[in-house]
Amino acid sequence: MNSPWGYLGQVAMKTGWSLDYILWKVNRVNIDLMLSDQPYLSKKKDQDMSKEGVLDFLKDKYKNGR
Repeated sequence: MNSPWGYLGQVAMKTGWSLDYILWKVNRVNIDLMLSDQPYLSKKKDQDMSKEGVLDFLKDKYKNGR
């Protein structure tokens, strides 16, 4: 975020809450925790998706007796 207003705009967009509600009814700490705990996906770059790459990945993942 570049400014507190961008932060508040993001909260309003994600929750549908009005700016007045965010400023006067919701604790800032709760908003920070809510945003930091949201799920997200990240892509790993340069994954080998060939048959050998997938088999190597599975071997590494389950090599501890599982």
